Amino acid sequence: MSGPLHVFVFRRIIRFSFSLTMEKNSQLITRDYLAIERTKLANERTFLAYFRTSIIFLASGFSIIQLEALKDIHWVGYALVALSPLVFLTGYLRMRKVKKRIENYAKSG
Repeated sequence: MSGPLHVFVFRRIIRFSFSLTMEKNSQLITRDYLAIERTKLANERTFLAYFRTSIIFLASGFSIIQLEALKDIHWVGYALVALSPLVFLTGYLRMRKVKKRIENYAKSG
């Protein structure tokens, strides 16, 4: 075991996940399987970007509302707070839609 324990555990989990999926999708060649895994990871990264944007909108909105120096633009704060759940919901629904399409492709592949 070289490196920190968390690296070792991560590698074991990846190998285990890879072997389970390869058994389930034995008709896929390794290149196709890895392409599907990359697409899944890209989908998760995209969702996390939506999530991060939602949190930033929420924090910025509350900050603008709370600061007396920005009293003239309180409406921007309320708009950001209102947009925050919409951004999150958009990201979540997009992630679910893409995930379903990936799974359908993997099953048919």
